[in-house]
Amino acid sequence: MLYLDPPALAKLYVREPETSEVRRLVGANSGLVFTSIVTYAEMLAVLARCRKELGSRKPPGARQSADSSRTAITACRRAG
Repeated sequence: MLYLDPPALAKLYVREPETSEVRRLVGANSGLVFTSIVTYAEMLAVLARCRKELGSRKPPGARQSADSSRTAITACRRAG
């Protein structure tokens, strides 16, 4: 098992200098990762910032917690 704090976990979704190292560590641990409950809120903030920087807009009628988060993840992965 591998513990990832929010900044490390974000590197799996937003390309940053240490992204390849975090991915290597996750792969070396069979993809088994755990983190804290507050990570959910912190990751939403990271993804929202990324989405804002990319100029993405919330799709019409999207639910904030689910649909817009998926949209942000997709946008951030494409940018990375």
